[in-house]
Amino acid sequence: MVNSFKKATPSKMVDSDLFFDGQNLSNTIIDERDFSYKVNKVYLSSTHPINVIIKVANFEQHVDYVISANTRGKIIQLLADDVTKLSRVYQLQAGAHIDFATPDFNRTNRDVNVRVELLDLDARAEWFLSALVDKQHSKIYDISFLHKHGHTYANMKNFGVIIDNSKLFFSGTSSILENMSRSETHQTAKIIIFDQGAVAKADPILVIHNNDVVASHAATVGKVNAEHLYYMQSRGISELDTKKLITKGFLEPVIKFIDDQAIADKLHVTLEEAL
Repeated sequence: MVNSFKKATPSKMVDSDLFFDGQNLSNTIIDERDFSYKVNKVYLSSTHPINVIIKVANFEQHVDYVISANTRGKIIQLLADDVTKLSRVYQLQAGAHIDFATPDFNRTNRDVNVRVELLDLDARAEWFLSALVDKQHSKIYDISFLHKHGHTYANMKNFGVIIDNSKLFFSGTSSILENMSRSETHQTAKIIIFDQGAVAKADPILVIHNNDVVASHAATVGKVNAEHLYYMQSRGISELDTKKLITKGFLEPVIKFIDDQAIADKLHVTLEEAL
């Protein structure tokens, strides 16, 4: 694991567009709090594997991220407590391959809307989201894929745990437009409910306008398997500790995407404190 990341410095700014490129995107942090009020499009481009942490700010205006052709690597979204409403678009050009990861264990309300657009040939996106909701908070995530070219690929995985009388909604539309043959899109949503008053909904939607594609979706919402709880408690583990172990095992894998040791440690602490 990399010990620490450095803050990325834009190579240039043209009108309302920011540009980050080259090795500058290896083990770097882009902090949206540094953006001026007029930034609405950010370009990421590199011939080297990128490893970028985006610290998402409570930014009033909409921001699009454009991942330039053949740029590959991973992008981590970190949401601060004050980010209660979020709208972002990630546009992947030809040959761009990006793994997206979003850990969200904060005690706050969220209304998150993210769209990933696959603009050209061989654009590929993997999406991983892990969310914990407690203390009567509400979190809504609308994550969508839009295939605008054939031979593109997207795979979405959303995982959530609800504690107390809280609410968690996963929704999103995977769309493959006409003439976008040989594209592939998948959605998986899994939510664990621990308390009777919790409200959860997973609503994956496929909109397919071409027969020569591969598409699937799956959604699971429910309580922890009673047999699992009984097994753990029969081994002397309390019900509370059992729930903690299950939650950590379900949500912690997203932290493995983060190579900054300090940030990863902080996320582990945040999750532990929430439980």
